[in-house]
Amino acid sequence: MKRWGTRLHAAIYRSTGGRLIGRVGGQPVLLLETVGRRTGARRTTPVQYLADDDMFVVVASNAGAARPPAWYLNLRADPHARIQVGARSIDVRAQEATGQERAELWRRLTAANRYLERAARKAGRDLPLMALVPAAPTTPRSSVPVMTTTADPARRFSADMLAGVDEPVRRYLTHAITDGAALPGGVRMEMRGRIKVGVWLPFTAEQTVDGRSFAWRARVGSGPLTPLRVTDQYADAAGSTEGRLLGRVTLFHAHDRDTARSAATRAAIESVVFAPPSVLPGRGVTWRAESDYVIVARLNLPPERPEVRLHIDDDGAIRTVNALRWGNAGEKTFQYIPFGGEIHAERRFGDLLLPSSASVGWWFDTPRYAPFFHAEISDVTPTL
Repeated sequence: MKRWGTRLHAAIYRSTGGRLIGRVGGQPVLLLETVGRRTGARRTTPVQYLADDDMFVVVASNAGAARPPAWYLNLRADPHARIQVGARSIDVRAQEATGQERAELWRRLTAANRYLERAARKAGRDLPLMALVPAAPTTPRSSVPVMTTTADPARRFSADMLAGVDEPVRRYLTHAITDGAALPGGVRMEMRGRIKVGVWLPFTAEQTVDGRSFAWRARVGSGPLTPLRVTDQYADAAGSTEGRLLGRVTLFHAHDRDTARSAATRAAIESVVFAPPSVLPGRGVTWRAESDYVIVARLNLPPERPEVRLHIDDDGAIRTVNALRWGNAGEKTFQYIPFGGEIHAERRFGDLLLPSSASVGWWFDTPRYAPFFHAEISDVTPTL
């Protein structure tokens, strides 16, 4: 139950940019994403914090338990992490505070939150304090933090970031991202098109995608009521799909492991195609070229490790995309099925040159392929 409560908290926080449950017990909360020291899976935990300029201090209290929380042990094994503070996503490096620095931070923390002293007594241990510092190629943090207001150069795109990457991969990423562009955490899209649910129906939708999650909210049908509301989403190893008639009567709902597996690959595909800054090398994504015109991105999105295959042209523009996706389209049981589609057009949205028209479906590149979804992208804006 605690795990599902944590996942629900994280999902609501992420989808609202911290506007809902962004504070607990009067204290501000951030989302801390670490890499499991045993599983290698990414784990997200809501954690209270103290802000100190650009540094965020979190306490490994574990509600006063004798054992420290899993996220602290994960950071001890791998200090690289990502946090979401409100709507901002920040890559950070964790450093444990010690000595005089810890004493000063502990004084400030307990002055703001008296519960921490009770938690320390209950745990019978000194509660570790972790300083989360924005990752940047700078000198190590001194015992007295000194923050700079200079923009982090790692947040601007440069072809130098792709040193050592196969040429076809560089061709795609430099085609999609303008040199010098700010690198957002993800994108928000607006689209319209047609979806086949027995018959072809029109839809309008908004979607967010960021390399780790997606949320697609659509109105399906014609006329002023657009009677069907559909929400598909994936985050933190959980996926769901739901359809409501007039926003009230639930027509379908799924929130199980099969849905999560299918949604994870969808998140991977749409991140690679529509949010290329979120899948740059070094962000938990590995790239390789299979030929001069076929490139593959591998992502770690539990419970899957999907591989997304792009066929690109001489300029680096996407022509087709496909992946093996968990599903049961036309089958009695769930299995891996080739899923993908064609890109019909692209256009520039700010600093990104992205597909603007696409069709997708199950059994891609087989005789059984029949697109069930066609979309025209009308707007793309960056998300932090």
